[in-house]
Amino acid sequence: MCSSDLATPAVPAVPASPWANLDHMGRVRYMRDVVVPALEPEFRKWNPKEFKELTCATCHGRDAKKGKFAMPNPALEKLPSTEADFAKLAAKRPKVMEFMAQTVTPKMADLLGKPHYDHATGQGFGCGGCHTFKK
Repeated sequence: MCSSDLATPAVPAVPASPWANLDHMGRVRYMRDVVVPALEPEFRKWNPKEFKELTCATCHGRDAKKGKFAMPNPALEKLPSTEADFAKLAAKRPKVMEFMAQTVTPKMADLLGKPHYDHATGQGFGCGGCHTFKK
């Protein structure tokens, strides 16, 4: 038997069962074993100072320590609720918006096995999967 036969099998990129069908512990394990390891290097590469370590609290806030993981998380930056204000934010903080739009959001959608957000239909996983919007 060669050493490659003993290698740990790769964890699937999407849940074995749809996200909505996973129980609480299944979701916790999936986040810990798949989502964090997939996104931590992306966040660290983008901003190594701010994201030395990605934890449950990074996205879910302080309540994660209490076992509460509700999303979207109102503790994260509130996003503009209009296209015009979104465009202003993109002009003001282009690197953040590009990172979120081109890396985090599509990767998170893929990891959750959800369709990517479609601006034409307003459906799919997008910014509102994690962030709340200003009123």
